[in-house]
Amino acid sequence: MMVLMLDSPESRTSAAQTGVELWDLSLNEFRARTSGSDPTPGGESVSAVTATLGCSLVQMALAVTTAAGTADVTARADMDAPLAAAKARGEELSERLAAGAGADVIAFENLMSAYRLPRSSEDERHTRRARIAQFSEAAAEAPMCLAETIAETVIFAAGILGQVKPLVASDVLAGADLLMGSYRAALHTVDVNLPAVEPAAAAEIVRRRDGTSARIEGASGQLAAQARQAAQAQKAATAQKTQKSQQTHHAQETR
Repeated sequence: MMVLMLDSPESRTSAAQTGVELWDLSLNEFRARTSGSDPTPGGESVSAVTATLGCSLVQMALAVTTAAGTADVTARADMDAPLAAAKARGEELSERLAAGAGADVIAFENLMSAYRLPRSSEDERHTRRARIAQFSEAAAEAPMCLAETIAETVIFAAGILGQVKPLVASDVLAGADLLMGSYRAALHTVDVNLPAVEPAAAAEIVRRRDGTSARIEGASGQLAAQARQAAQAQKAATAQKTQKSQQTHHAQETR
């Protein structure tokens, strides 16, 4: 049986093909497959799917904003360039997140193939241990890469929240919440594979995990602050509108 390394061209092709197969399923089929006895699709695949959907909500907010436009030609030109760049960035991130859906399956199959290797002799046991460590590292690397892409996407969402129409800002926030949950879920897959990884490689993955967590938490805090500011502005606008309505009503009554 040929075993594909996750960092090989063949593995990346297979992972992409597996991801495409998952995306070709209906929602009902995906739900049934996920809840079945087959261990794949597992946590990383589902994380990739939910993260992609979170990114899609952010993209939708950009698309709605672009479609709405403005009657002012100069203002429209000033708005179109950054929105076009943001849309392109969103599409790039979405494609990378979607591709992660297949990586989990490849990583799991490779790791299981290592555990199934014979262990009758000392040489076989040595080979088996080495393969388990090798594929455990790959099984931790795949969700770590996904987590890093998710963090990039949350940072992206924080950067464009102020650019979208107020009516779809909630979709950006909802997308970011899905992304944050997907990030935490992906890290569970990282952590479960770390004990079998060689210490030096495990330490490097932990370093990346900690740095990525700091970045994504910073972006999440930025989103929360922007959401609070928007809510306060909306509350103030509503209060002003109510006050104006009451003043108008009072004026009409006193005539």
